Amino acid sequence: MSSADSPHQRAMSATVRVLMERTRLPGGGRTTVTELAHALGEKQPTLSRKMTNSRSWSLENLFEVADHFGVEPSAVVRMVSEELEHQERMERAASS
Repeated sequence: MSSADSPHQRAMSATVRVLMERTRLPGGGRTTVTELAHALGEKQPTLSRKMTNSRSWSLENLFEVADHFGVEPSAVVRMVSEELEHQERMERAASS
């Protein structure tokens, strides 16, 4: 498993997807990967690789994501932690 495909990285990707789904744009649509990449100052292919866990998220990215979605960084950390717990429960259930 590469560091980009670690449980923490997968949890961060899942958290960003949740934030993208929950956050509505002024016209009622959802944030796209292209729009988020632009907001974070990244190229769309780079962000897509992070979203598919082939490239790692950084701590700076966590703060940028929080800022973009108007939430506290601690809320993003909490969401990542909850996702990690969910992944662990799913893995335990699958191995039972």
